[in-house]
Amino acid sequence: MTTYSQLGIINNQRADITTSITSITTIMQSNVVLAGGDSIFNDLTYLKLTNHASFPIRLDLRDSISGSIRDRFFLSASGTFSENYIVPLKQTTANSTWTLSANTADSTNFISVIAQTIKNIG
Repeated sequence: MTTYSQLGIINNQRADITTSITSITTIMQSNVVLAGGDSIFNDLTYLKLTNHASFPIRLDLRDSISGSIRDRFFLSASGTFSENYIVPLKQTTANSTWTLSANTADSTNFISVIAQTIKNIG
């Protein structure tokens, strides 16, 4: 085994870790972490979600556009949730974009997202 993702190794090198900050203002799939390039898997290590709406929201996390739901979150009104993936949530397809979709959202009732990934060569 020669790849990071197969070995499950995190080198903690700055070049390997990427942090993305974005907001979701639509019920359509929103990009959270952009594709890493040919043969690159962006494995999720940390995710923080903040609901700025006055009502609860459900979020579906996918590791590729229109892919299978990898995780589902239910945020209370004005609630915050964070997940520190001790074992990284592995991306199933290289060069893909992590997305979140909300059951309801708009420009005044949005969700803040902070995601951290580690790049692995497949």
